[in-house]
Amino acid sequence: MTPSQPLVALLASGSTTTAGQAIQVILTGIAALVAFAGVAWQLRRQRHTASVERTIALHRDLTTGEVGAARDRFTEYMWRVGAFHRQRSCHQPTFFELLGPVYADPPSTTLTEWLHEYPVDIGGVSTATPLRDLYKVLWCFERVGAALDAGLLDKVLFRDLLAHHAFWWDSLCVRIEPDDTRHRFALRHLSDASEQQVPDLRTWVTIDFPGVAAPDSPPPTG
Repeated sequence: MTPSQPLVALLASGSTTTAGQAIQVILTGIAALVAFAGVAWQLRRQRHTASVERTIALHRDLTTGEVGAARDRFTEYMWRVGAFHRQRSCHQPTFFELLGPVYADPPSTTLTEWLHEYPVDIGGVSTATPLRDLYKVLWCFERVGAALDAGLLDKVLFRDLLAHHAFWWDSLCVRIEPDDTRHRFALRHLSDASEQQVPDLRTWVTIDFPGVAAPDSPPPTG
């Protein structure tokens, strides 16, 4: 017996009251399913909207305000150092260079150029230092990484708004290892995730960092 057979039997028996009740139950069930589907769609819509807004907010956090100012100071200084050394690229600092002679462990007098202080025309705020600014950027990428791992970001907007930033900064910090600072881990993870979504990032970044090997490039010789 199929599920519709009891209803057919009721209609055939002439029991219109019982048949009407059955029809009412069926219609009520259909209405409940439609309502449930509507609520589910609304929840999905709300989650999508929240993920879009969260991704845009993190992009804004990275590019404006306190972190944006730190990015501007740090990158301007690294470009200037690169130009001074005729590297024709943005300088990729070591953690040791940014520490300075006072905080280096052990103290060193062998490094001829420290990068622990800004020139007067870049520093702006008197308390700003390259290392403090770098940490502000790394902490921002930690927030991005945590949100991405938790599934709280819109993947399309992450690709379009944040992936190239993460890969560029990971290339800038390539000589700063996670052993130097644990706050380096999140950026490296984001860089890997970014390259998976945008495969040509490595080719793009070689414009600013020629030492970053492009895909399928021949190994260095000599």
